[in-house]
Amino acid sequence: MTEKKCSLDEKEKCQVCNPIDYEILEKAKETQSRSCLAAAGATMLIGFYCDPEKQDCDSLADDFIEGISSLEKIAEDLNVNPEILELFKNEGIEVDKTFKELLKEEGLTKEEVLKQLDEIYKKKIETALENEKEEEEINDK
Repeated sequence: MTEKKCSLDEKEKCQVCNPIDYEILEKAKETQSRSCLAAAGATMLIGFYCDPEKQDCDSLADDFIEGISSLEKIAEDLNVNPEILELFKNEGIEVDKTFKELLKEEGLTKEEVLKQLDEIYKKKIETALENEKEEEEINDK
């Protein structure tokens, strides 16, 4: 499926907006941790669909991290089109298990996985900043 990005205004009009950041997803897959992959999915889902003026986005994130909600439950709470969960499943993200269940199955701690995810996002931000700086230097010439 072709990736479709939607602006904030388009989100409500768009039937299936694709929240998947494939760069983050690939880095999460490299960790070979199903927990990290699910956590990446949660950050994408909440970051893309949660409207802080209408929902408590931090609470949704906490519910995922504390093992209260699976990605299916978060998607339901955010009224996400079910096709999005299918996209996540196709990428290997386990949407029906809680973070706590995945951690237990893998023998990992929440802190280990969140540190991995934090590193992935830090690298993405650093790369974006480097690219922006290079573009500015090119434009200044």
